Amino acid sequence: MLPRFAGSSAKVPPRSCSRRGRCETYIIDVPTAFLAGSVLAFVGRRLLVARRPDPFGPSFQAALLFATVYALGVGWAAWRAPDWMLNYFVPVQELPVPLPVVHALFVVACWMGAAAGHVLTAVCLQRGWTLRAAAVLGSGLLMLGGLWGVTLDSYLHVGTWAEYRAGTAVALPDSGIAAGFNLLGVLFAFTFAGPAVGLHRAGKRLAAT
Repeated sequence: MLPRFAGSSAKVPPRSCSRRGRCETYIIDVPTAFLAGSVLAFVGRRLLVARRPDPFGPSFQAALLFATVYALGVGWAAWRAPDWMLNYFVPVQELPVPLPVVHALFVVACWMGAAAGHVLTAVCLQRGWTLRAAAVLGSGLLMLGGLWGVTLDSYLHVGTWAEYRAGTAVALPDSGIAAGFNLLGVLFAFTFAGPAVGLHRAGKRLAAT
């Protein structure tokens, strides 16, 4: 049975949460994977343009690695706070399929998001279309920022569907998932930064030869 949060605290204004916590739900995670794929293509630009026109090289693999760790990692929040991960669109009990099935589809969506962001950016870079590649990256930022903005309040309050509707969901930093997400944030940062540094160094070695 999925754990439920007790709704003992009144809502806190969103700005007090945004300074203290980090937020993730299904609706913004796929754009995040898209954005990561695009950024990694830029980091691996030297490798992409120096080889035959193949957008599926080391930076593509790094994008899929990040998407996999990211999608599986946020599964912890889907178990701890399922209604929050669903952005309170529907109570978890009313899902037409079990939540694990929803999360499996989400993992696939993150793979597709990362692949799309990387491949679109990589092809533009390989053809010398730097501005178009930047536009792909910019579209990822716009998509992520737009979805974040229109649903910010629900990101910053954690509880059940009923608690959120009643205004008793707790602020994210005070919730039972805050500490876990801080640890996940470190994991995600290393998963992204490690391959990014490797791609950058490989590109510099290639340029020096």
